[in-house]
Amino acid sequence: ARSGMGCVVWKHYMVIFGGFFEAVRETKWYNDVHVFNPQTETWMDVPQSRLAVKPEPRSACNIALYGTDKLIVHGGFSKFKTSNSAVETKTHTDAWVLHLGPLLQQKPPTWERWMSSAKSKTPNTPNGRAGMSSLSYKNRMIVFGGVVDREEHNHKVESVFYSDLMAMDIERRKWFPLRVNNSGGN
Repeated sequence: ARSGMGCVVWKHYMVIFGGFFEAVRETKWYNDVHVFNPQTETWMDVPQSRLAVKPEPRSACNIALYGTDKLIVHGGFSKFKTSNSAVETKTHTDAWVLHLGPLLQQKPPTWERWMSSAKSKTPNTPNGRAGMSSLSYKNRMIVFGGVVDREEHNHKVESVFYSDLMAMDIERRKWFPLRVNNSGGN
């Protein structure tokens, strides 16, 4: 049981990453991978080593296939408890690649850090946002929209919603805005 996870279909597998579970007294964030094979109607066991290099737990991240066997995970959102038991929000700005090829040999996929966390949120990137729609097209990750929540005085949250389109050139690892031209059609 979880919400906010990323999900793609690759070959004959459904790959799920991250998400969160929220109950009355508990919220848990995940960075695990689950793989379902609809042909056999079975879940593959994907071990989660504590020593493996992998993304921090998160939900609402960008997730898109790239090439023949890679899954890109970018950004997302999570919360964690600080040392004084306060809850702090974290908006992720890093990117990871999950290598899916090992699944074809019934082995677990492997992670690679692809882009480090951005120190600042620049206007020509979706960094700092969560909940965008994303997909891959040729050598680009295309993202739309998203939201930034700002906590104001007395824990009041103001949400800023976006309706813009951006792309990451995957080979160059650079973001740029996309402009949609109206060519006179409907």
